[in-house]
Amino acid sequence: MAPPRLPRVHIERLIPVLAAVPDLAPGRADGRPAFLQRAHLPDDLLHELDPHATAETVAARLLGYAATLWPWSTGPRQGRLALGDLLAVVLTEPAVAPADKEWVATLAVRYALIARAPPDPAIPPAVYAQLAQVPPQPPPYWDHRDFGMPSPPADRRAGLYRAVQAAAAAGEWERVLELEPMITGEFAIPEVAAEAQAALARSGIELPALVARARAELEGRG
Repeated sequence: MAPPRLPRVHIERLIPVLAAVPDLAPGRADGRPAFLQRAHLPDDLLHELDPHATAETVAARLLGYAATLWPWSTGPRQGRLALGDLLAVVLTEPAVAPADKEWVATLAVRYALIARAPPDPAIPPAVYAQLAQVPPQPPPYWDHRDFGMPSPPADRRAGLYRAVQAAAAAGEWERVLELEPMITGEFAIPEVAAEAQAALARSGIELPALVARARAELEGRG
């Protein structure tokens, strides 16, 4: 399986946010090298950036490089995520709108993009101050297409529905309770909550009733 990758819906929103950083504008000889240094990105990336390309094009290229959430395996940033370093620059950039910084901070917290315990000495304290203001976030959302997986979430849900029905029919009540959070876990993810709830409703499975019965059966055994 491919390593996790920030979903494209987030990448598309990040492109104009990152493009607001003045160092990425065309025509600034020192801007892009300075940005790569600030973001701890490889200098070799500079050769892949057309000096005449728009800031949006450059932002898309940098995000395409950094969006794979695989930590550096060697070097001074070993164990850190390239995307986290990139977003740390965004969070300290005066040209980025405050509302965009707030959203970037929530993204960094939700996907654990910036190491927080212990703090990373290469990340400015101002970044940690912004992260500390972020309220609790829902679980991460992953797009199965970004993992090269042909099976959509609907197939996974159908498999869980069959499994919980089979467990209930067999009187395997411990298994019913094990499956319940696997089925309802998506309800906490805003991007798919409505779809997941509608799919369960269409299945005809009365999951709360099954869970209540499972608990009653197991308590009766005690």
